[in-house]
Amino acid sequence: MSGNNDRHARSPSLCFAVGQPVLGQAPEHEIGSIVAQEIVVIRMIVKIPETDLISCGMEFGMFRLKEGVSESDMLNAAKIADQEFLSKEDGFLGHTVLKGEDGLYADLAFASTKEKAEEICSQWMNNEFTLKYLEFIDPESVNMSFWARIK
Repeated sequence: MSGNNDRHARSPSLCFAVGQPVLGQAPEHEIGSIVAQEIVVIRMIVKIPETDLISCGMEFGMFRLKEGVSESDMLNAAKIADQEFLSKEDGFLGHTVLKGEDGLYADLAFASTKEKAEEICSQWMNNEFTLKYLEFIDPESVNMSFWARIK
């Protein structure tokens, strides 16, 4: 990574296993608590300074895998999309994939503002690395929205 993205470099000493509780379990109905826990995890992995989280925005997408594709292949494609595209975008703060119940996944991408998250995500359909990631996702299952931090 170069220049202004050095402060977002991944730490080789930290790892994150999708589906594994990192900071404890929140009740299923407390979605805000689950998201808050993941922000902390992302800050540890991507090293987002606290000041960057003051007005951050987020893409929140839920999806299921296409029939017959492997979770590990999808996660590898997401990792490559992070390394080759997302981490190089101005305003990008972090990305993670979560696994829920019954084959449901969530894709969270954090940016400096909601508008920046929308701008970055609008490029996905024109990027070879994100298109490869999207090949694993059942398009009929996708439910995506954008959020702005208000507190």
